Amino acid sequence: MKKISILLIVVMCLGLFAGCGKTGGQSGGGGQSDGSGQMSGTKTYRLEEIGYKESLYEKRIDVTYINVTVPTKEYFSTGEKIEVTSKIKANKIWKKQGGDVKRCLSLVRAKDGASYVKTDEGCFRVYNFIENTVAINMPLSAEHFGEGGACFAGFAKNLAGFDASTLTDVIPHFHDTVRRVENLEKSAKKNIAGRFSEVEELYDFVLSRKSAAGVVLAGMEKAIIPLRVTHNDTKFNNLLFDAKTKKPVSVIDLDTVMKGSMLYDFGDAVRTGCNSADEDEPDLTKVKFLSDYYAAFEKAYLGVFGDDITAEEKRLLGFSSMLMTYECGARFLTDYLDGDVYFAVQAKA
Repeated sequence: MKKISILLIVVMCLGLFAGCGKTGGQSGGGGQSDGSGQMSGTKTYRLEEIGYKESLYEKRIDVTYINVTVPTKEYFSTGEKIEVTSKIKANKIWKKQGGDVKRCLSLVRAKDGASYVKTDEGCFRVYNFIENTVAINMPLSAEHFGEGGACFAGFAKNLAGFDASTLTDVIPHFHDTVRRVENLEKSAKKNIAGRFSEVEELYDFVLSRKSAAGVVLAGMEKAIIPLRVTHNDTKFNNLLFDAKTKKPVSVIDLDTVMKGSMLYDFGDAVRTGCNSADEDEPDLTKVKFLSDYYAAFEKAYLGVFGDDITAEEKRLLGFSSMLMTYECGARFLTDYLDGDVYFAVQAKA
């Protein structure tokens, strides 16, 4: 019954949208899931399976479910940002790099001009499907991680001329680490889910390092760290790779594009990519920091970003990796104390 309902939504989306939509991994049709995000989800469909001729649109589309539990009225304005950033990227690749614009992420607007469709089942966006690509959760080697770093750096460099101050904050204070820690303290006092006693040691660990939380924010306030267009979710599986060569093709998942520091994107990529295990690995003996992966990522990132990086940004690259790990840990802990209301939970504590 649920699959039928989802297919009806896809047909509705195709009727409302002028074209087609979100790039995703080469997962086939039949409403198969792409990626493993904690907030939103994407499913890929072959148009022939739902009664549309391939020649009318694309061979396949990706339909992305938008997590509307994010408490902000600005969330849906991201459609405009996605369209702007994807067009800027495509234009620069076409003119300067000789790349294939068809392999760039492209948002498809609805016929009424909206960037999403709202149904009884939720809110959805449609994007173009980039053929012959796959999503890969974790880098296959240090060299592979470096190639991913070059792709993320290319995304940032291509948008360097865009006025970041004009971007809407989809999630206000998203990387305000000071506020994240303050939220943790509030959740610990409320102890809504009655779990504080289970995690008191972790809570003390976070608070003992509170002095480092505001380093990047302070640098931005003093203008020694520049305001840039940032992706804000630079996990490795937010890249698409060529199905044969496994070389990176495109940065995807642009819903969280906002203004911020490139240190956030660099640090968050390292947080996940230099981990020897999955983000939700329960056996902590398997979790190690892969220093050779970090070295490859930093070298490749700087090789692309080049002279655009400032001295202060370069000085804080290593620190940013720790800061983003610290911030994400504080967020996970806060959500655990609140009763798992934000992040998807797949295993019992």
